Amino acid sequence: MLIQIVPTRKAYYNELIRYKIPAAAKLSRTSYAVTSTGNVILINSEELSRKHLAFTSPHEMTHQYQIEKYGAEILKKRSWMEQDADYHAEKISGYNKYQ
Repeated sequence: MLIQIVPTRKAYYNELIRYKIPAAAKLSRTSYAVTSTGNVILINSEELSRKHLAFTSPHEMTHQYQIEKYGAEILKKRSWMEQDADYHAEKISGYNKYQ
């Protein structure tokens, strides 16, 4: 698994393109992290506080685990995936992004 943290939105976009992540242009505008089925995690740290970055890394790692354990079919259960990833990331980082 590769975890790559980039410092700017432009660098994030370039890495999304390099790893052939679908909808790279939209994702670079609407997200700050992505987990691919190809074992790549990209995080744009430009707008994240240190605490949020500490939360985002285990959140995205949980998505990698979900994909490895359940296969790409799990992507159809987005609500469950996000709740599960938030739960584990909060336990690991001690940060709740909703508070």
